[in-house]
Amino acid sequence: LILAELCLVTGTQIAHVPYKSSAQGLTDVAGGNVSMAIDFLIGSAPLIKAGKLFPIMLTGGRRAQAFPDIPTAMESGFAQLDLMGWTGLVAPRGTPQVVVNRLHSELVRIMRTPEMEQIVADAGGVVPANTPEEFGAYMQAQRKKMADIVRLTGVRMEQ
Repeated sequence: LILAELCLVTGTQIAHVPYKSSAQGLTDVAGGNVSMAIDFLIGSAPLIKAGKLFPIMLTGGRRAQAFPDIPTAMESGFAQLDLMGWTGLVAPRGTPQVVVNRLHSELVRIMRTPEMEQIVADAGGVVPANTPEEFGAYMQAQRKKMADIVRLTGVRMEQ
């Protein structure tokens, strides 16, 4: 969806070349077989550090601590291009609130250790400080944004 949004925002058309894995796509960019890739920073970081890939911009709202010289889309003139990868822990609907609260508190305790924060930062990520309710609202907003991109671009997921 990031490619579809990039095309929508810039008024360009970019051919989507599907790969079975991110590593294959990044290898083809590094080898000059394709012009560009959109990937999670955690996957492309080693190739960027090795000088095999040149990062153009981050689609998230802030610069990565590990790569402070890579501008954001907003800084590059594309304020509306704000899709970024995220990972979250979810539980089945109906999970007792006491269980959700305990999982959340333990995960925060672990993720807020200096070691984990450094691992995440080195990969270009950020550990957010949100509650389960805020994360739920974030997921809903992302779902709506992605649905809007699909509606506006007509992009389809193929199996």
